[in-house]
Amino acid sequence: MSNEDGNDQGGPSQQYNADLWNIDDPKISHGTTSIEAASDDEGKAKAHEWALVICRKEPKKMARLVVTGGSIYGSYGVVIDPDG
Repeated sequence: MSNEDGNDQGGPSQQYNADLWNIDDPKISHGTTSIEAASDDEGKAKAHEWALVICRKEPKKMARLVVTGGSIYGSYGVVIDPDG
């Protein structure tokens, strides 16, 4: 949230959904989680951390993370490389 001067005041938490998909076969899901964050950047960062943990638990090459919710228009997607 911003005040009248446009300065950030750290507003209430927003809800985000993170889905992790197999990059070679997008029909295969590696998991889903709900995340609470104060901003889209924080939501994306928390989702990325979650995805890395999932990818490192099992031998996976790479996966696609898709984040929705908050004030993200549509969705945000990124390839997760557990070795990178």
